[in-house]
Amino acid sequence: MRRTTVIAAALLLAATAACGGSSDDVKPKAKPSTPTTSAAPKKLEPIWGPKLEAAAGKDAEGTSACQMPSSNACARYVNDVMDVVAGLEAAIKNTGREYPKAEAQIASMKDA
Repeated sequence: MRRTTVIAAALLLAATAACGGSSDDVKPKAKPSTPTTSAAPKKLEPIWGPKLEAAAGKDAEGTSACQMPSSNACARYVNDVMDVVAGLEAAIKNTGREYPKAEAQIASMKDA
């Protein structure tokens, strides 16, 4: 039970942290394969932060739901968060920039 709780809490926390890369976390890649429509890349956090928060539920509902191991509610929250993370990963790729910390965290979440 404790392991499930820790994993779910880590997933929820990591999902929120993954979207807010600092300037140290952003490294330009080689020229993107598809042209971007605007000159300046969009910031990901204002778009994906609220989506991750919504997926995790109000007042850490996801963490509370995951107090019950193998519960359907916990599975739903984890699934919702991972759906948003998949969208975030695609958005990162579309920017043509690297976010090494966020990308590493996404990889860890997928492994978990």
